[in-house]
Amino acid sequence: MVGRTCKDCGVKITEDNVIGGSKKLLKCRPCYDNYMVKKSSETKREKRYWDCEFGAPLYGPGQMRMNVGEYYNDKQEEYVSDILKAIGWKKSDKGVWYKKGIKDEDGTFTCFTPTPEGQVGKKSSKYRIHFQKHPEDIPILKRSKRHFKHVDDQKMVRDIQLQFFLENQTGISLAKRYGVTIKYIRWILESTYRRFKIESKK
Repeated sequence: MVGRTCKDCGVKITEDNVIGGSKKLLKCRPCYDNYMVKKSSETKREKRYWDCEFGAPLYGPGQMRMNVGEYYNDKQEEYVSDILKAIGWKKSDKGVWYKKGIKDEDGTFTCFTPTPEGQVGKKSSKYRIHFQKHPEDIPILKRSKRHFKHVDDQKMVRDIQLQFFLENQTGISLAKRYGVTIKYIRWILESTYRRFKIESKK
């Protein structure tokens, strides 16, 4: 391509402004950069600002409002209402959409059963029953630089173990109490299960 003429500006292509790629693209570096910027802008414009039949952009943040009950325009609200009515939802006098077995007229979801305090999964429940009968079997997790940077960290982990298994505390409540993530609580529990299996096989 070096030595040929740019088909946009007519400048001779040299070693300084040559671009790689297809030989059919006879453009110098500045013209090629402008071409790519224009092409990218046109693609984004087509995706972000193409209007649906109800007037809202199909792509981008304007498709649906984040807050419940907010719509892009009246046509979108009418469109959403038709869909909800078609699948069995009704609108109360308070403006709340409800459906029997899923959501009541006050806006409360009835399809979710709240987890009682202290209730855990089957795996945790199995170990909790065993450890309550044999608290001496609760393994002490070994200190490592990755998880226990200080001696206090190891004491905190031990307290979490005892409160979870012996005092029926939930992982969420312990995470809030000690200021750690629920992922860290899961690591403690999984490490406890794994350590107990290893020690019980000895």
